Amino acid sequence: MAEAAALLAKRLFDKLPPAAQKAGGLPAVLQPRYVEGIWKPPLLPARFVAKLRKGVLMEGLEWPWEKPRAPLKEVKCKGHKREARRDARLAAVKQKMDNLDKIIADFKASKVYKPKTPLDFRLDNLLLSPTQKRLKYTRK
Repeated sequence: MAEAAALLAKRLFDKLPPAAQKAGGLPAVLQPRYVEGIWKPPLLPARFVAKLRKGVLMEGLEWPWEKPRAPLKEVKCKGHKREARRDARLAAVKQKMDNLDKIIADFKASKVYKPKTPLDFRLDNLLLSPTQKRLKYTRK
């Protein structure tokens, strides 16, 4: 396998342009150069380097200048406002459900009509039918 890698490296090196061969191999020619105060592009086009890399990988060898890739981060979407407030809302509903019996009893007690004066009671007896009196006094 070492002989195959050396042969492939020689074939790839022979395919390099003369300027890249003078630079001494791939790492230097892959980088932009700073020449006389001016940044110059790399000696090898990225497309050519990609073809070389693909050829090396197709031969089953390892590309020695592989860039380390950072692992992908798990990005959580912000979501909806209702999802952010769900826990607080569920806690409030649970608290109100615990007090529901007391709330219902208070509500029913507040709806029962109580005459304010004896005159109100007498007027109700005179003016209301039995059905109306029953509804008024036992409102639930």
